[in-house]
Amino acid sequence: MLYRFLKIHDMTPSGLVEMGKEDVEKVEDLLLDFVSELHRGGRAPGYIEHYLTSVKSWLRFNRIELVRRIKIGNRN
Repeated sequence: MLYRFLKIHDMTPSGLVEMGKEDVEKVEDLLLDFVSELHRGGRAPGYIEHYLTSVKSWLRFNRIELVRRIKIGNRN
């Protein structure tokens, strides 16, 4: 899922890490917009969660912690 996220945003793994080191808020905004886009596209909450988990895991591995909590709607 990380690969797909990066491909959709035309980024590399190191590019995402650099963005996170320079401005964590920018990465958070990117993820929030992406979640909203997937939700509007009718994607299931579990599908969206897989994307978030993979991206956040990669960022944590590179010692980048997101501050804002990203919620996914309709998770029953």
